[in-house]
Amino acid sequence: MDKGIISKILCCLIGISSFSYIGLRVVGLVKEKDLYIAVKGLSDRVVASDVAVCHVRISRDTDHLKSVQGDRQKDKKLIVKFLKEKGFEESAIEEMPTNVENNFRYYDKSKSRYSIIDNITVKSSNVELIKKAAIELLAYMDSNGSGIVTCDTKYRYTNINELKLEMIREATIDAQNRAKQIAETVGSSVIRLRNLATGPFSIVSADSSASSDYDDYEGRDSIMKRVRVVVHSSFSIK
Repeated sequence: MDKGIISKILCCLIGISSFSYIGLRVVGLVKEKDLYIAVKGLSDRVVASDVAVCHVRISRDTDHLKSVQGDRQKDKKLIVKFLKEKGFEESAIEEMPTNVENNFRYYDKSKSRYSIIDNITVKSSNVELIKKAAIELLAYMDSNGSGIVTCDTKYRYTNINELKLEMIREATIDAQNRAKQIAETVGSSVIRLRNLATGPFSIVSADSSASSDYDDYEGRDSIMKRVRVVVHSSFSIK
């Protein structure tokens, strides 16, 4: 057979094979095409704070530091005595360093020269006891103390690690249900989970809006907290 004819036949065969491979590859890509739905899932719980911290602040203005030393010590002893009588252990009560501000440094000569601030902190897992004691302490010091006393009580929820796994599970189920609803709307069905990413846990006051991820330092003024987590996921559909 003529060598030219043989060459032409071989070229045709190679071309047919190449076309067949490309055709099969295109069909394969169509079959492998991964349609998916990206959704978010939410888990939301309301819990009670399990730790409370009360910062007691005693302030005085004076022109002479030594003149108020006796009153300062008296007020601090009254506060510690009151807290112990309410049932707080000595280990729960902490006296903080005294802060002395020189008002003249800031050219505020309408005030006394010095502002002296003493702080006492009491911390307890008995949240209701802290709340009650803070209210009663103010009335008690108004009648017995000499300095200006204020109480700043903050509430914390510390057992979030015990909730994390269950809440991530709840959020994932919520995402899956959302994906199923969307898929059914367009005549499809969910096959499997493609990927999942967990967002940060947020702790806000229980009455915060559903869209709030941040609420005054984790809603620290509120005994009741709202714990939330959002998962970002995608599901394959067919």
